[in-house]
Amino acid sequence: MILNSLSSFACAATSGFKCRNLSRVVPSISTGAFILFACAIAVHSQEKTFLGDTDDGSRSTVVHSIKLYDEEGGLIRPDNSRHLPFSSRQTCGTCHNYAKISTGWHFNAVDTVRAGERNSEPWIFSDAETGTQIPLSAKGFPGTLKPEMVGLSPLQFLQKFGRHFPGGGIGEADTFKTAENYLRWYVSGNMEINCLGCHDADPAFDMAEFAKHMSNQSFRWAATGASSIAKVTGSAANMPDNYDIYRGTDPDNADNIPPTVHYDISRFNSNRDVFFDITKNVPNEKCYFCHSTKSISAEEESTLQHSEDIHMASGMQCVDCHRNNLNHDMIRGYEERATSASLSCEGCHISDPNNERPAAGSFGAPIALHSGMPSVHFKKLQCTACHSGPWPSYETGQFKTSRAHALGTHRAAKEDDAPPVIAGPVFKRDRSGMTAPHKMITPSYWAYQFGDSLQPILPEKVKPFVRELFREDSTWTPRDWASFTEAQTGILLDSLAAQDSTADATVLVSGGKLIKNVDGMLVHASHPAAAPYAWPIAHDVRPAAQALGVRGCDDCHSIAAPFYFGETRLTSVISDEKGTTAIMAEYMELSPTYARVLGAFFIFRPVLKVLLFLAVIFTAAILLVCVYRGITHLLNVVQR
Repeated sequence: MILNSLSSFACAATSGFKCRNLSRVVPSISTGAFILFACAIAVHSQEKTFLGDTDDGSRSTVVHSIKLYDEEGGLIRPDNSRHLPFSSRQTCGTCHNYAKISTGWHFNAVDTVRAGERNSEPWIFSDAETGTQIPLSAKGFPGTLKPEMVGLSPLQFLQKFGRHFPGGGIGEADTFKTAENYLRWYVSGNMEINCLGCHDADPAFDMAEFAKHMSNQSFRWAATGASSIAKVTGSAANMPDNYDIYRGTDPDNADNIPPTVHYDISRFNSNRDVFFDITKNVPNEKCYFCHSTKSISAEEESTLQHSEDIHMASGMQCVDCHRNNLNHDMIRGYEERATSASLSCEGCHISDPNNERPAAGSFGAPIALHSGMPSVHFKKLQCTACHSGPWPSYETGQFKTSRAHALGTHRAAKEDDAPPVIAGPVFKRDRSGMTAPHKMITPSYWAYQFGDSLQPILPEKVKPFVRELFREDSTWTPRDWASFTEAQTGILLDSLAAQDSTADATVLVSGGKLIKNVDGMLVHASHPAAAPYAWPIAHDVRPAAQALGVRGCDDCHSIAAPFYFGETRLTSVISDEKGTTAIMAEYMELSPTYARVLGAFFIFRPVLKVLLFLAVIFTAAILLVCVYRGITHLLNVVQR
């Protein structure tokens, strides 16, 4: 029927063209029409609106009593003897546009750095025994290395850092599955987006359990094992490359327990649906698992725990400011990324008369007037310089973060000085040229040098030489942060050099320098790879009463104020260089002399104020005398 219609259409549309020729033309028309029809279907499918992606305006909570599907789209039945974990792509993707969601900020770890995008916290590849701490970023922030440069394939990266990774992107894209590890990916499975990690309000959802399964290489089972509806036993890491997840046994070793799902049958109703307590507004506790920071003061023996962020103490949620649309492109809060006028510090606290409607004051935020503060501060300083992070001290403290120290997991190190060493707050210029507080890590690793580029030496290749060096030292333990004398450093460099004769040199990156052993002497040189990597501190935010400058200009402007002259200790594995420091003024790209002279002026500021006041009175008195004489002279002239 379609063919006849096309024939009639062609006859009507062609003049001076005999219909008998349509026997040749119709197949071509039919083929073209079919292609156009297929393209129309494809476009329509791409623009498909999912049930959960539209808002009808109701502020009530949507009840999620849903069916579970495995990664092949099969319905999970509680009475099956062999269970597979549920798939977020198949289960959540029934109602939500999974493809669009997967482009979000948390899932685009391998995307290139966007224009204006500021540095983010890196993944830190660390090993205490060899003194290794390397900031990693698949996005390629300046000062970081790509994971593959330290021998981490995407699969190994997830096994090491997946404990605090939300899934998607590198966890499931086929482009990251190379031939040499394709079979391992088949065993471990994809790390799909862990939707429940953020949106499941059930307090029984255990991210520490999720972290355990990720370290066991059980990627496809991790979210299911962390949920309250099932428990997962076994480990994919113990399974051979030829393990078949559908057969469920290790053909080479029956004693190895394969990953196995044990669903709580009582959670399934008569329709085989499972209820999830899903919330659109993610609770703070969910954010804290990946974004907690513990601050350790360098000036006190005990740990100083700072007050909660003023926004949290006021009852706000992280997502009140860090919002996102369906694409999950999270607003990070700084001006370049705050797409709405009210979703940045300035947008919420500074009234802008140019806005079509008032935007400041969201959530009852006070309007900051900054009375008496010179405007130059707003051109040189970020809001966070005065309001965020720990109060500056004469020696920077140390931070422990979720991602760097595995906080919240069963294997997190409890010691305050546990490596890697993250210093802060460090007041330095950011990419916009303004000063802000930062966390900072000093790269430290052994490497082979080829021209201007460095190839880090993996800790596994360095450890045998370190252990031989301390073989007779009963006080040495591999858990301690590495500390070598200059002589020991030279020995290690020579030992590693003998392992690769193709390298131009064997070097140590440590203490902000590139170190070589030349004729038995350690030579220090500057190198971009040795420069510290820093990322801005946004929280915890202090209220105005605790901001820098609230007690007066001396908070920052004096000849020895920590804001300019606090010292940052650069991490080094050489024991003789433990005191290597740099001051804040250097990170602000200011001359220390200039900062001291500027501070000295503020010593005499009270005197200058008195002198200025006296000068104003004296000048006013002179003016009054002149006015009096002028009026007197004028009256005398009139009387004449």
